[in-house]
Amino acid sequence: MKNLATTILLFVFIIMNAQTERLNIVTNSVTVDNLIEFIVNDFESIVETGMKSNITLVIETKNLTISRDKKFFLKQAIHLISKRLNTSDKVDLISYNKNNGVILKPTSISNKEAILNKIMKFKVKEYYNLFGIDLAYNFAKENYKANGRNLVIIVRDGENFITELVNEKDGKASVVKTGVVISAIGLLPELINAIKN
Repeated sequence: MKNLATTILLFVFIIMNAQTERLNIVTNSVTVDNLIEFIVNDFESIVETGMKSNITLVIETKNLTISRDKKFFLKQAIHLISKRLNTSDKVDLISYNKNNGVILKPTSISNKEAILNKIMKFKVKEYYNLFGIDLAYNFAKENYKANGRNLVIIVRDGENFITELVNEKDGKASVVKTGVVISAIGLLPELINAIKN
C-alpha cells in the first residue's frame, strides 16, 4: 500500500512538471539610434504565419521624460512593428533607470495611435517597487503567448544621443550632449520610407 501511494504521488508530480511550460522570452538590447535598423534587419514579419506576439519595449530614462530624438526613434519603431505584427498582437512600454514604471500596459498593435500618443507624452502612469527591467519581465510573463513570439527589447541610450534635462519648475528642456545625425546613405528602402512617415 505504501509503495502504491508513493508511486501515485510520483506519477502526479511527473505529470504536473510535464504540464508546466517553460517560458521562452527572447531578450534583445539595442541603442535607441540602432532601434530602427534592428527592427528592419532582425524583426521578421509574422503576419502571414498567424503566430501571436507579445512585445515589451523597455526604455532607458535618465530624467523624468525622454528627448524628442528618442521619441522619434520609438515612433518609427512602432510604425515598423505594426507592419510586421498581426492586429491582435500586443505591445507594452516600460521605463527603467531614473523612472521605473509602466508607460503603456499591453495594447493591441491595431491601436497604434494610442501607442504613439503614449510615446509622445511619455509619463509613468503606474509605479512599482521593481526595477523597470524586472517589471518588464513580469509583464512579459503575465502576457506570455504560448507557441508565439515573446520578446523584450531593452532600448538603451547611445553615445551620441541628445539628453534633455527638464527643469521641474518651469518645464523647459535644455540639451546636454550633441545630437544624433542620421545618414540615409546605404539605408534600406523600407527604413527610408519609415523615416519619411
